[in-house]
Amino acid sequence: MSTVKAANLQSTGSGAPAFKNSSGTEIGQLAKAWGLIQSDGTISDDFNVSSVTLNSAGKYTISFSTALSSANYAVNATVNKELTGVSQEQNIAYFNASTSGFSLNQNNAAAFESNGFAFVVHGA
Repeated sequence: MSTVKAANLQSTGSGAPAFKNSSGTEIGQLAKAWGLIQSDGTISDDFNVSSVTLNSAGKYTISFSTALSSANYAVNATVNKELTGVSQEQNIAYFNASTSGFSLNQNNAAAFESNGFAFVVHGA
């Protein structure tokens, strides 16, 4: 087994580097986009996110800086909110995935609600 130590990793092609096993089969890849977003849509930190728009309470549109190759990607998102009781419910969901971005809604089971959130995009 060998270890690669480098300050930078650069793909020889136009895409992101892929991780492959000794047979050349892809076994992983880097995130295509991620973001840490405040409740008002302000981007605290990100990779490949050009904008986040708060359309109305709890309803956001996320746009990528560089388009993905297809809309076949997965989004993992979580709400940044302390839950202080066992009966509290907080939902977050993404939809309208396109190569240029996606929509995200969050609610508290009774109404749409704006909270900070984080997300990671994998695939495409």
